[in-house]
Amino acid sequence: MHPCAECAQTEGSCCETAQVFITREDAARVEKYLGRSDFYVYEKADKAFETCTEEPDWPGYVTRTDGTRRVLRRNEKKACSLLSDQGCTLPSEVRPLICRLYPYEYTKEEIVGMCRGCPVSRKYEGIIPLVELSMDPASAERLRVQLYEQTFAELEERRAGLTL
Repeated sequence: MHPCAECAQTEGSCCETAQVFITREDAARVEKYLGRSDFYVYEKADKAFETCTEEPDWPGYVTRTDGTRRVLRRNEKKACSLLSDQGCTLPSEVRPLICRLYPYEYTKEEIVGMCRGCPVSRKYEGIIPLVELSMDPASAERLRVQLYEQTFAELEERRAGLTL
C-alpha cells in the first residue's frame, strides 16, 4: 500500500488536515484546469503554519498586508476541497507546488530532509522510501526553486505596493 494511502486510512492525510498555501501561478494553473476559481480563499493562518519549510521567515513571505494568505479551500471537515475518496482530483502536474514537494522539508537554499509533520515520516522515523512515494530529489529541487521564485515575486510586488 502506498504510504500516503496508509496514512489517510489511519490518521488523516495532509490533504485532510493542512491549510495549504498556493502561489498565484498555482492558482492560475489549477483554475485553467478546472475552469473555475472557487477552489482557493484568502485566510489567516490557523494554528501553526502547516508547511514543511524550515524557513523562519516563511510567514512573512506568504502573508499579505491584511494578515491573510492564499490557501486551498477546505470543506466543512477541514479537508482540501479538491480531495475525493480516490485522492486528489488534480493530475500531478497541475497540483500546487507545495503539494508536489510534500513530504520534503526545505529552505530557500535547499531541500533539507523529510517533513517531521508527515505522519508517514514519523512512522518511519523520518526515512521514507522515496521510490514508494514516486519522489525524485532532482525534481523536488526544481519545484523548491520554482516555489521560492514565485513566492518572492509576489512578496516584491507587495513590498512595492502593487498588490495587497
